[in-house]
Amino acid sequence: MTRLPVLNAPRSGAVCATILFALMAGFTVSVRASDRPLIQHKPFRLLLIGDSISLGYFPFVQEALTGEAVVVSSGQCQGTRFVREHFDQILATGGGDWDVIHFNAGLHDVKENRIVPIKEYETNLRDIIRRLKATKARIVWASTTPLAATPQNKDVTDYNATAKRVMEASGIPIDDLYTHMRPRLTGNQKPDGMHFEAAGSKLLAGFVANSIRAVMTGTPVETGDAWRAEHPPVTNSLGMKMMPIPAGRFLMGDNPGTYKGEDQPVESICWNDAVAIKRTNI
Repeated sequence: MTRLPVLNAPRSGAVCATILFALMAGFTVSVRASDRPLIQHKPFRLLLIGDSISLGYFPFVQEALTGEAVVVSSGQCQGTRFVREHFDQILATGGGDWDVIHFNAGLHDVKENRIVPIKEYETNLRDIIRRLKATKARIVWASTTPLAATPQNKDVTDYNATAKRVMEASGIPIDDLYTHMRPRLTGNQKPDGMHFEAAGSKLLAGFVANSIRAVMTGTPVETGDAWRAEHPPVTNSLGMKMMPIPAGRFLMGDNPGTYKGEDQPVESICWNDAVAIKRTNI
């Protein structure tokens, strides 16, 4: 089962609602009461920190949260070095005093053969998190969106894994835009293999808005499943959806199939063996 980061929840019935929601969704989640900052403004004030990808979905987030939030964009933030160097200026955008901050930095870090080394990226993120927490705003991290080119996308997945580790250690919920968009690139991503068409930006905005509402209500942010994103189901001629299931997706003893290894298919098994397989997160 997917374990979500600890989410702060108010001392009220919302705690029970959060746990029920998580169990119904098939997640395990730890919820604790705390002194989570109160929302100071109605509509609440939301700052989007990001690069050109965030500039693309910014107007659609404004539209999605009309009447709920005053949504402001930080403008073009070119990676974690830029955010650290211009932190105070970024936080002062639009008057500052934020209730929620949704942020990402990554594409400018991986460009030019990892212009920001991954160790420095981690250090930068930890410093940014420390300073964001000092604002007392609720914070959401957005994973970096996928690239069409396989070699460069490997850099994105490596940096996203580092960011995930930092966020989980810091108790920051993750808006997993990478996982949401990976199976949805066709027709939504521009020919440059990086930026998104209006339809793609609108999709991203929907995920962003949902993550914001989740942290506002103390419910788990939808994380998705990275393996599923890399292996979307295929619909056959009978209208049935098929998905390859490697051995590593199951908890089982010896693989009864011919081909061994976690990445190998599960095959050559009888019905009783199939029934006996205990699924983990498929």
